Amino acid sequence: MSKVRNKRRHRIGTKVGLLMALMLAVSIALVVFLCVAMFYKLTMRTLRDECVDGTSMLAYELEHYTGPEDKTQLLDDLKMRMDCEFTIFEGDVRAYTTVQQQGERLVGTKLSEDLVDVILKQGQSYVGNTKIMGVDHLCSYVPTYDKSGQVNGLLFAGISSQQANEHIYQTVKTAFLAGAVLIVLSIVLMGIYICFPKYVIQPPALSGLPAPHCPPIALPAPISHGSSALTHPLHSPAQSHLDLTTVIQSTSDQNHLIPAGNFP
Repeated sequence: MSKVRNKRRHRIGTKVGLLMALMLAVSIALVVFLCVAMFYKLTMRTLRDECVDGTSMLAYELEHYTGPEDKTQLLDDLKMRMDCEFTIFEGDVRAYTTVQQQGERLVGTKLSEDLVDVILKQGQSYVGNTKIMGVDHLCSYVPTYDKSGQVNGLLFAGISSQQANEHIYQTVKTAFLAGAVLIVLSIVLMGIYICFPKYVIQPPALSGLPAPHCPPIALPAPISHGSSALTHPLHSPAQSHLDLTTVIQSTSDQNHLIPAGNFP
């Protein structure tokens, strides 16, 4: 009868353990998915900020530029340092650029009409997504001005969406691998808990160790004073102090009694 009960308990425990392992795996997968989604948004925002920093850096370099008129080398150096594509526009035409297609720089190509209206005509900066010769880019455009304060061109810094997706893919891959490892490890630990409960809950007792020895507590001996004595054991320091004070006071009173008939 006891064997049947143990088998039934073991079967129920196995089902409960598998259910808990499944819930744990789903929870971990959900957490990994949410982390990946949040990381994707954070990465895109960070890449856009890098593009903005790129146009700011290009504007600073041009302000202090004293090199040759051909600024291609300057853009190549900035690309190596910041891992971004750079372009200098004269009007709406790309005069110097690091963006290439089929091995050739896109020099002489024009800016799209919608960006011409925003940047060159309205004089506003633009940060977002755009297509350059059919290729999606995260970008930052900043207008440039002549000495009279009129917009005469713009600066571009951007990262191709393909390059950004590669960075995100590597991070997502790492996150999913970490989540899979956590799920497998959780299932293994749950299996150990189910299959070997007595080793997890009740570890085997250590044998051969001597039992702890507690020395007996000695009670204090009776205290005597004159004709009176304490015949009860002292149970606590406070009680002992009260009893001793009472006895001393009683004995003192008896010693000061004057017998009748001895008055002068």
